[in-house]
Amino acid sequence: MLFVVAEFIPYVFQVLALMLEMHAEGAVSPPYLALFPHLLLPVLWSRDGNIPPLVRLLQAYISRGVRQIETDKLASSHHHCVFINNHFLND
Repeated sequence: MLFVVAEFIPYVFQVLALMLEMHAEGAVSPPYLALFPHLLLPVLWSRDGNIPPLVRLLQAYISRGVRQIETDKLASSHHHCVFINNHFLND
């Protein structure tokens, strides 16, 4: 049985950001790249406590692996970004 404690999720994002920030630029490993599109899911951004660590994690992706992020992953995640932007503009 798997239990997920929602209060710990922001800390997971913080640890992932810290670990990613320790990578050399352009040296983001495939598991991190596979995780990237899932970070744009609206459900993660719906909790206010997730937003600061998610922003830091996305900044780490941009600073370390912007050239490695495939454009098709960005395109497929575009609708998630639009939702996120609309969500915050409407609040």
